Amino acid sequence: MIFHLPYAFHAKRMYVEQFVAERKASGKWAADAQRFGFSEPQSDAFPDRKSFEKAQAGFFKSVSESAMYRRFVHEKLEKPQRASQETGNLYTASIFLALMSSLEIDAAEGARLAGKRLGFVAYGSGSKAKVFEAVVQPGWADIAAKFKVFEKLKQRRAIDFDQYEKLHTGVQQGSVLAEMNRWGLKEIGTEGVTLGARYYESF
Repeated sequence: MIFHLPYAFHAKRMYVEQFVAERKASGKWAADAQRFGFSEPQSDAFPDRKSFEKAQAGFFKSVSESAMYRRFVHEKLEKPQRASQETGNLYTASIFLALMSSLEIDAAEGARLAGKRLGFVAYGSGSKAKVFEAVVQPGWADIAAKFKVFEKLKQRRAIDFDQYEKLHTGVQQGSVLAEMNRWGLKEIGTEGVTLGARYYESF
């Protein structure tokens, strides 16, 4: 599962409620609750909404700490978030980094993903979200092997505040770290149907 990750562990923290809903829909939740001792609060047992929501948050926390949920995180969420742990917030690029992270790790492990489906969850800070799926195509491992995400992360170089300010304000146009086979933003469309369109090139 490939998530937009504002921070590295966001997916596993926000998905636990959906995880419970899916276990209920599959008919497995009753056995889960008995096995792990989960006690889900009921709203009518509380004097007000605030106290119910506090109890509910504690319930979901107990689920998230269970061996059952940790296994789910390891199988479905851990590989995509591994690179994110090294980068921090990339905003709209984070879902692509999560995809590259997962595919690069799977390729290195010799996984057979051709024909399998990946679930994507992308959302903003407002009321809009997108959930979609993609089918992994033959030859995916050859492409993923060229990403070298983790190798590139090891080559990072720290910059000071003055360099950051020059990059942020556009005073410095070139990259701080010269690198072959890079790609980056070439231009942004300014009129008609191309207004706001972002054009990239390799260099």
